[in-house]
This record gives sequence, C-alpha cells and structure tokens, in this order.
Amino acid sequence: MVINPKVGRIATTAVTVVVVVTLAFVLGRPTRAKAVGRLPAPWRSVSIPVAFTRGATFPIVDNGYVVSFLRMGTAATGISIRVVSIENSAETIIPIWIKGATAMRLEQVSVASPGLVVVAGSFTVSPDGLERLQPSMVSPGGEVTHFLARVSFSGDIATVVNLGQYTAERTCASVDGNMWTLGQVREEEVKTTPARNYFMVREYGQDGVLLGQYLRRNVVSGAVARDYRSKTPNSRAAFLVCGEQSVGVLVGQSLSKFLWAEINPLSGEVRREVVSSPKGLVPTGLALMPNDAVYASFGTLPVPAGATRRGQW
Repeated sequence: MVINPKVGRIATTAVTVVVVVTLAFVLGRPTRAKAVGRLPAPWRSVSIPVAFTRGATFPIVDNGYVVSFLRMGTAATGISIRVVSIENSAETIIPIWIKGATAMRLEQVSVASPGLVVVAGSFTVSPDGLERLQPSMVSPGGEVTHFLARVSFSGDIATVVNLGQYTAERTCASVDGNMWTLGQVREEEVKTTPARNYFMVREYGQDGVLLGQYLRRNVVSGAVARDYRSKTPNSRAAFLVCGEQSVGVLVGQSLSKFLWAEINPLSGEVRREVVSSPKGLVPTGLALMPNDAVYASFGTLPVPAGATRRGQW
C-alpha cells in the first residue's frame, strides 16, 4: 500500500487474505504462539486494482470484501462507502444519508452479506453539525442521534435503529443476519463518580429489535474512563468479530492488558480472559475461526504522527 502525494490517493496493490499471527485463544484459553523472525509467504494474496482516497478510512478486509468509507460529511458533501470484492475486484460505491440530517459521522461499516452492509454512526440536525460530531465533543446533547443501520449496496436503508445514548463503535454481522455492536455510553464515561455499569455489547435482529446485551462496562476497567472511537488514543484497543458459533470482543484495559470475551449467542454464556499483548506491540486485527480459536495480528506501537506500522507481526 503506497500513497501518491501528487494525487492524494492511497493505492492498494495487494490484500493479504491469510495473515501470520502471534496470539491465539484456543478453547477460550489464551496462548502465545512462538516468536517469528522473517515472516513466511502468505497463503494467498489478491491484487485489488483500485485506489482509496486519502480522506477515507484505512481499508479493511471483511467477509470477502475490502471496505473503506468517508468518516464524516454534511448534507452538501454526503458520505459514501466503498466495497471491493476480493473474488473478482468488483467495486461498489454505496451512498448513505439519513433524511433530515445536516451532518453525519460513521464509526464503522461491516459487510453482512453480498449486497448488504451494517453501518454504525451518528447524525445531527444542528446547523453546527460537524462540530457536534467530533470525538472531542464529550457530551453532544440531544441534537445528536446515534444509529445502527442495514444498508443495501444500492444505498437503500432497510433498517435503522435509534440507539439513544449508546454509541456503537464496532459492528459485525453473525451468520443468522443479526447485527452486533461494541459501544459506549459517553454520558456514563464522563461521570466523576463512575458507575459505568451499562452493557457494551448489543445484539439486534434484522428488524432492529434488541435481542440481547452482554459484557458490562465495569468488568473492563470501571475506574478508568475509556474512549474507543476513531482518532482517540484508545481507538486501537477495541475489536469485535462475529464467528460461525460465537462473537468475540477484545478491549484494552491498559497499554498491554486486554480483556478477551467470547459470547455464545444461543446460551448467552460469556467466557472472559485477561491477556497481554506482546511487548512493544499493539493489536491491528482479529479473526474468529470455526475451530474455537481466535487469531490476532499485531503492529508496532504508534509512531510520531499517530500511525501504527501495520503488517509487522
């Protein structure tokens, strides 16, 4: 992946489908893989002959697609989501807008199935919309609405859910089509006497009905305020992944300690383990496999500019 400064675009030359990992949780028990020196060749690489704009999010691979999107926009500029099929490089630009909004911010987009994405974000009808949607706005007030939506590749919004004070910051879709979120309640995070007892993980049906809530906030780190939104110091410390039989969550408790939680949607059981990241490295990705194992990739700690070197481990 290279940046062309002349045109301000990010050109993606290849996407690694299978990544070497250094941490695995087998049967819910964390185990660290053997240290590696020179990385072996990937099992498969796919060239994606398209470019991603500099103003868009860093491309990720999700459910057979490369996904990138514009983080914020106004009614005049709009917001679009870009998905590219790994199988055939077919590219789709998905426009999305909530009717009546003056500004919108997207937190994450995940692919539910071919032709359908799950979108988490916020919008406002206030004239100073972009300012209200900035991460630095701790308590934006009632003019900001947090939402979760199912959107077709053509831009049609099939379902939209008003999340109240809850901000969905990560999303994924389970095999049954349900929408899962990992998020926070900002008003709870800024309390001087932290109760922080809300549920961080939610499950919604395809029709937007809340089906379940899991992992109370005080289990993660009750006495310390956290903010896992993009462009914040803790943004690289929260992951949500949907597997065939369970849903996994990895959230940071400190610089090196993470809470791993695996949820069984059928029984509601939540298995938890505290794990440590390899010294000097931070998580960059998570994959939950059908053999009851989860794999994490790691990169070096943020360098001056706030960027993380990806693909190191």
